Amino acid sequence: MIAPSVTPKRVLMPGEWALMETEGLVETLLGSCVALTIWDPVTLVGACCHYLLPGTGHEVDDVEGKYGRRVIPAMLHRFRLRGIPPSRCVYKLFGGGRMFFGDVGDIGAQNILCARELLRRAGVALTAESVGDEGHRKIRLDVRNGSVEVEFHPLAGGPERISRS
Repeated sequence: MIAPSVTPKRVLMPGEWALMETEGLVETLLGSCVALTIWDPVTLVGACCHYLLPGTGHEVDDVEGKYGRRVIPAMLHRFRLRGIPPSRCVYKLFGGGRMFFGDVGDIGAQNILCARELLRRAGVALTAESVGDEGHRKIRLDVRNGSVEVEFHPLAGGPERISRS
């Protein structure tokens, strides 16, 4: 009897990122945090990060995935090391929900701005995004085809939305 194939799956916690080849699923749950997915349609290499804060790019802790200004350049660098030109990749952005109210500011909006700025500087454009709003998202990147399934769950009890990009 032939055993059924099992698709590798990685669940990202805040501050983590992963790179997978050919097949696999990468999932994460986002509030004000942001996930950027990068996928190369030629080599079927895909990556996803789950960062918490924009950061400065000069943080001294050893959690590379915690800050957008550290993890996004690291992801782009990893693709370049594999000989994958950034211009060939597909970029999608998720999260950045408004989760906190009061004096803390809109951390989600700051995270979204950080990713957009870094991608603009890298000379690449987003092809899809599901960002902002009051609520959280669960996303799932399928490395076989670069699709991302998004479940949006609003804070105020509005209707949930499920989409695929």
